[in-house]
Amino acid sequence: MRSEGHVHETSLLRAVLAIAVGTMTGGCLVTLFAVLSDLEYFRKYGHQTDAVLLVFIYAATMWGVGLCLFAPLPWAILHHYTRRTWPIAVAFGTILTFVVTLGLVTKGFNLFTFAEGFSASNNDGQTWVDGRLTPRGWVEALKVALTCSIAGALVGGVVWRTAYRTASAAGY
Repeated sequence: MRSEGHVHETSLLRAVLAIAVGTMTGGCLVTLFAVLSDLEYFRKYGHQTDAVLLVFIYAATMWGVGLCLFAPLPWAILHHYTRRTWPIAVAFGTILTFVVTLGLVTKGFNLFTFAEGFSASNNDGQTWVDGRLTPRGWVEALKVALTCSIAGALVGGVVWRTAYRTASAAGY
């Protein structure tokens, strides 16, 4: 259990608590980003529509599913090989969030398509044409994934801090 000169230990209860705390942290970060990115809307309509609460519920659900579905197996492998320090947790959160978000935003890295004829665009140009992602769409997807990976880094650090404690030297 040694890593970088320190011994870190966890328990099943702390791991479950860490997933719950990570879920709430991720939900709060996404909600904060959503509110700050469209402050005028939330100032004008947020109280009438419960938009902040809805964003938080959706975001926390997505983070909870992600933390329960995608993170346990790779983290168990890292844990087994004593790669369980906070920098590794932060890097793991960053990379996993980037990959999962990019996969979601691009419909499985463009392996799955929308119905034929679906097209979408933003102010910078077309992002989807006939159900396929355009190069402009890939740029937009990468921006979203990079933004979300910042939250993933923070969630990774929070999950690690909640789950792990430095073991007492007396036990080793």
